[in-house]
Amino acid sequence: MFKTLAILLFPITIIKQINAQQYGSFKDSRDGKVYKTAKIGNQEWMIENLNTDKFNNGRSIQKAKNMSEWKIACEKKKPVWCYLNFDDKNAELYGRYYNWYAATYTNGIAPEGWHVPDSQEWLSLIDNNKEADKTYRKNYQNFCGYLYNGDSPPWFYDKQKIAYFWSTNTFNNEPVKGEFGESFIVWLKKGENGFNQLDFNYCQETHGLSIICVKNK
Repeated sequence: MFKTLAILLFPITIIKQINAQQYGSFKDSRDGKVYKTAKIGNQEWMIENLNTDKFNNGRSIQKAKNMSEWKIACEKKKPVWCYLNFDDKNAELYGRYYNWYAATYTNGIAPEGWHVPDSQEWLSLIDNNKEADKTYRKNYQNFCGYLYNGDSPPWFYDKQKIAYFWSTNTFNNEPVKGEFGESFIVWLKKGENGFNQLDFNYCQETHGLSIICVKNK
């Protein structure tokens, strides 16, 4: 489960101006999927969850069709992904859950020209909290919660309430240790008036979280 820290707090891209906010989109050359993006501060971010089963070198990422397959992959520290409730019907709306080994794979999981953000890039987004809040409140819909790598169900938590995202580094860039691990993550909470919190946290590498990417500079 997560431990809470008491700290509050997008290849070729076409950008257009809408009400002083820059939005765009790009196509992933691996599978032709088009992702929506937005310019927040001096960064361009995806505003929907990554939904791929390949790394940039063309290698396929293992799909877990049930919790047993997920656990075996994680025990071997191998990259793995799954859909919400292990149901293919959830593919388009929610994207995929990935473990940390997939998010940080050497050859990269992000589309060409993009990357999985590190903690400093996430903190930069948090520094632009009002703009980020407005952007994701209007556009983000993939609130799939997270997959908890526990011994018994339920394994899926916070669907349609919170989105959890990986970063590429561990907390404080130190080795992972302890029951909960120290992988730096960010979560986006859906409230009555939109997303009222964009915070960071840390968790085990064996949980399943979403990925959104930031464009290379």
